[in-house]
Amino acid sequence: LKNIVKNGTMELVEMTDNDEIWFCYPNHQYQYDIHRNRLEEIRTHHQHNHITSLYQSKDKTYFIGTEHGICHVYLKNDTLFATHTLDTKGQFCSPQTIYHHEKSNRLIVSNQTDGMMVYDLTLNTIEHIFPQLKDFTITTICEYDKHQVLIPTRGAGVYLYDFKAGILQPFF
Repeated sequence: LKNIVKNGTMELVEMTDNDEIWFCYPNHQYQYDIHRNRLEEIRTHHQHNHITSLYQSKDKTYFIGTEHGICHVYLKNDTLFATHTLDTKGQFCSPQTIYHHEKSNRLIVSNQTDGMMVYDLTLNTIEHIFPQLKDFTITTICEYDKHQVLIPTRGAGVYLYDFKAGILQPFF
């Protein structure tokens, strides 16, 4: 592990539900399995190789944010394969946060340039854009109840998003 930490500017460190730590650098990624004490370099066969955010949706399936946008990928034999790229109309490149709300099949994506977006995966379209959060970092997103999530930020407080109503409002 010491060798990869010295390997340039790290863009992202993310721990998945499988207890794997992703170390993402521009143009290369590593995955460390803490149970097996094993480090693997992850190869990509698509343009999405500069990962800025990652969300594990299933065992070996992820949503990744890159300088080109958001992509749904799966990992097989230490290689990432893209299943599809989301049509974000050129917005939300290099996202900082991705969250998949399984019950509504929607993604919340944020970056400091465009704000926050809700993307409907069933319709494959942007549902809402909230530019009022464009200058703030969303630190995490957590489920509040089955139709709502809490969205803490750095500098703008905590917001509540309701998937049924499509409303974002200050929580406190």
